[in-house]
Amino acid sequence: MKLARFVALKILGGFVTLFFSATLAFIVSRVAGDPTIQMLGLSATADQIVELKAQLGYDRPMLTQYAEFIGHVYRGDLGVSLFTNDNNLSAILERVPASLQLASLAVLLGVLIGIPVGAFAAIREGSMADRVASILSIVAQSVPIFWLGLMLVLVFSLNLGWLPAGFIGDWRNLVLPVVTLAAIPTARIARLTRATMTSILEEPFVRAAFARGLPRRRVVYSHALRNSLLPVVTVIGLQFGILLSGAITVELVFAWPGVGSLATQAVMNRDLPLVQALVVFGAATFVGINIVVDIIYGLIDPRIREKT
Repeated sequence: MKLARFVALKILGGFVTLFFSATLAFIVSRVAGDPTIQMLGLSATADQIVELKAQLGYDRPMLTQYAEFIGHVYRGDLGVSLFTNDNNLSAILERVPASLQLASLAVLLGVLIGIPVGAFAAIREGSMADRVASILSIVAQSVPIFWLGLMLVLVFSLNLGWLPAGFIGDWRNLVLPVVTLAAIPTARIARLTRATMTSILEEPFVRAAFARGLPRRRVVYSHALRNSLLPVVTVIGLQFGILLSGAITVELVFAWPGVGSLATQAVMNRDLPLVQALVVFGAATFVGINIVVDIIYGLIDPRIREKT
């Protein structure tokens, strides 16, 4: 029963978060301005603008538009694009596989590099290796992601000619965008792993394991590292959600046809229904991943369920 209550509360919280996200998307889209002028051009007459507003439903009271928008969102209807007249949800789902490919590989790379580096730094706390790992992690989180992408293109594509500068193709096209996108999650995972594992190594049960004469490798990896991964799991899930719903810069730099590039096009065209749909979809993706991570965390550590 406690597990069912825990899951139900997480799902309910997700719906509440999605509601506020959809509300914010609606408000921002209305504050951004009138898209009818963008669609018709500056030479449009007042009658043409009024007619188009009536067709789009923008002439109705704001509360009516809001209620209709929220109702459509919870029915899974994200509207139609103003410029292409395509279903927004279908247009987004067409781009998801490309973004999912980038985000999955970036998170995987972050895990494969971040956890070992963080564990290595924790074991050698205070050493030169620890300081170097900490400095590299800070630099990776501080460097603007668009600058990193452009530098990688300049060096490995334009100067050396080793890798393509972008676009979808074979595995070689994935290398530069994945490395660029993985920089921040790798650094965050490494720093969190180091901080958590350093704390775990000071715990009495770890000291007791050393006192019993257990091999150092077994104590470090079977006891300390295993227990330090619980908060890391949460960060990995959150990073995946962030990368999947917000990798706009990387997709723009590498001309990657994912959700991020679609968002750029929507903003440039002032396609408000599509912008709203993208915000809601991104929020739903992030909330869904967060719920799954919370549930997994609760299954791993029963103490989390006891607190709800």
